[in-house]
Amino acid sequence: MNVPDPIAAPSTLSETISVPLLGVPIVFRSNSAAVIACAAEALQVWRDLPADLVETGAPACVAIVVQPLAPGESAAPLQGGLLIRVHGDTLLAAGDGCLLSARPAAGTALAFITPELAGDPPRLRHAVLERLGLLLAGARARAPLRASAVGAGPRALLLSGADDDLIATLCYGGARSGLALLASEHVYLRDGHPPWLWGHPGVLRLPAAHAQRFPAQAGAAPLARGGMVELAGTAKLACPASQVRVCLVERATGQASRLEPAAAAAAAAALTWLAAPECCFAQAATPAAAARVAAGAYRLRVGSDLASAVALLQHLLEHSEW
Repeated sequence: MNVPDPIAAPSTLSETISVPLLGVPIVFRSNSAAVIACAAEALQVWRDLPADLVETGAPACVAIVVQPLAPGESAAPLQGGLLIRVHGDTLLAAGDGCLLSARPAAGTALAFITPELAGDPPRLRHAVLERLGLLLAGARARAPLRASAVGAGPRALLLSGADDDLIATLCYGGARSGLALLASEHVYLRDGHPPWLWGHPGVLRLPAAHAQRFPAQAGAAPLARGGMVELAGTAKLACPASQVRVCLVERATGQASRLEPAAAAAAAAALTWLAAPECCFAQAATPAAAARVAAGAYRLRVGSDLASAVALLQHLLEHSEW
């Protein structure tokens, strides 16, 4: 039996949690304990980040107000997700039970959500918590790059290309084979001495049938909800940019997969293709960030035997000389 979440007055955001997302301190505030509990679970991997990797200074803030719809209002889902608009340093988004606003440069974001969305942790995590948290963290000199990523030891491979389902499936297979999941959708390059690459493991989104292509392995049981797959205990959060290589992923005919060198220009172009409207805040910094990691790129042509493609990624991470 579900117990209704006690909701305080919208003006009373007394429930809080602080998380160093991408190494940036971010405070989440809400009038709902359930929202903060969801944030604690969704961002749990960041709670124990070493103090020397956490930036000093004022934290960014995400305020989340749970408020029922007024009579006559509708929270019907929009085709294609949220309606997002950006002007200057302001983002506005609406749909599917939420109204969002953010000013990344100021380090502030505000969300109004329905009780129904507050009671749906997977949707709340993706549509509000991760969207706004990563938007504010990325504004602190972290350039987004379009890539998923897996890692082993100090190394990481950025998997980029047009086939998101295939890349998500390779990440899933890599995690089931012992690789760490660094990022499910984007990575973030923090320029510095040395430059540092951050990722948020998040939740993999792939067709349920793809997960069945890999045999179950002990200690890697998936938590699946409507095409979203979360793998417990496989997270990797950051690595030096010098230990990163790009791998362009595309489908190939036949069963076998093959790995070959790729041009740095092609790798940089794939990393800078940012479709999400909210990525426009960092577009000026993205080309230079992509160029920093594009040298020494590879291309993985993936045949029908996906397990062998994962084995090539594992060999590249664990045994090849870079």
